Formats: sequence, C-alpha cells, structure tokens
Amino acid sequence: MSDVAPDWFHNTIVSGVQQLHVLSLQGTPAAETVTLTAQVWIDTLWNTPRSWEEDRDAPRLREAFRSIAQRVDRWPAPKAVLDNMPNAAPVPLLTEEPKSDPVKVAAYRKQLRELAAKWKGNP
Repeated sequence: MSDVAPDWFHNTIVSGVQQLHVLSLQGTPAAETVTLTAQVWIDTLWNTPRSWEEDRDAPRLREAFRSIAQRVDRWPAPKAVLDNMPNAAPVPLLTEEPKSDPVKVAAYRKQLRELAAKWKGNP
C-alpha cells in the first residue's frame, strides 16, 4: 500500500475533521491549523496496519465521524475514528456450488487438450 492516501480517503477524512471543527469542542485546533490537523489525521489513519477499500470503508469512516460528533465533549485524537468505526459487513458465503456452463467447460477442456498436445510436440 502506498504511503500517500488516495483522494477518496483524503476527502472523507478532511470532511470529518471539518465537521468536528465546526462543533468548536474544547481543545479544537485553531482555524489556521485545521488544514495541517486534517493532514496529520489522514497520515495517521492511512498508515495504520490495515487495508482500506473505498466501497467498504468510506461509509464506515463517515459513520465514525458522526458517532464521534454525537459522543465527545473535547477534540478527539485520530484513534477515535478507529474506535468508532462500525464493523464491516460480512463477506457473503457461497451457499451452493456455482453452476457451470457445459458448453464452456467442453470448450475449455478442448483448449487444454490442444495446448497439452502442442507442448508435448514442442518442448
């Protein structure tokens, strides 16, 4: 994973930090430093030992910031985002064997036989 966060992550964290900043909680950073503050949050959260995926994690990050805004009286640390992220939806399991197309299976087997024959003839 790159050390530089992608745009979706950057924008989600900036938006969350801005939402918290508007609340003017005790310990809120000065307006002049909010851009730097957001950058520190981005760097800190992006470089945690986890993988981030936009489809899965952008909504969870937004929910974490919403949850923080509902619960805190003081400016939080970036760790609060991780602590308030909802669990990811479980990956659905296959309930039955995927159906295969007999025509495609036959075509693939034919290709394999042809490749094997070519390979044997031309090592």
